[in-house]
Amino acid sequence: MCHPLANTAHQHGGFTLTEMLTVLALLGVLAAVAYPSYAAHLQRAHRTEAQAALMDAAFFMQRHYAAHHRYDTGDPSAPLVTLPAPLNQAPRQGPAHYVISVTQASASGYTLSATPVSGGPMAHDACGSLTLNQHQARGITGTTVSVAHCWR
Repeated sequence: MCHPLANTAHQHGGFTLTEMLTVLALLGVLAAVAYPSYAAHLQRAHRTEAQAALMDAAFFMQRHYAAHHRYDTGDPSAPLVTLPAPLNQAPRQGPAHYVISVTQASASGYTLSATPVSGGPMAHDACGSLTLNQHQARGITGTTVSVAHCWR
């Protein structure tokens, strides 16, 4: 007759330390691979929001031109048009990731800029600031990454 406590290790069927460490190591490898991809996706999404905000600001500038026949204010001491509150940040609601502003303006042209907020999630983005002008020419400043990469 067997003793009732002789096979208790086989009756409970738990995990061994080696199995637990193996699973944790696999989870660590998966997280190390997945997180950079997730972070890159978030940066592209934030950049897309900034691009849409620049397009909306460009439409505002076109309406300003239609009303005043010039892209600037006509005042030499303060030539830059101020964008209205919903158009001056991206995203429009919540904390800003980009500040949208008119950086250059004349009677015949303008340049809009989407500048990452210091300390925000896009502060160290490789694309730097995004720009857009009256001809819808897309650009970037403060980086050596290609315009095509940043505006895709």
